[in-house]
Amino acid sequence: MALMHCDISEGPRPGYKAVGVPSVEGHTEYLTIEERFLVRRGDTYLLPVRLIGRDPRYKTALVQLPVEADSGANRVWVSGAAVTDAPDEVPA
Repeated sequence: MALMHCDISEGPRPGYKAVGVPSVEGHTEYLTIEERFLVRRGDTYLLPVRLIGRDPRYKTALVQLPVEADSGANRVWVSGAAVTDAPDEVPA
């Protein structure tokens, strides 16, 4: 499992967060997820994702989102710097 830095704001109702995942294509994939599924590190929330692969030529990573985005996307190419491996985390 990997953790990803995203834009996280209040969700549509208590206990949920709205998450914006910036893609390398320049647009943002939005999804709503329960707050308890996010990983908290200090004051920051991180989104758990599955790392499918990395492309070192472009410093990008292909990640699988935990739920389908509003656009219907399940996998997104993101900046490699936004994704960190988290071998100590237990997948849900």
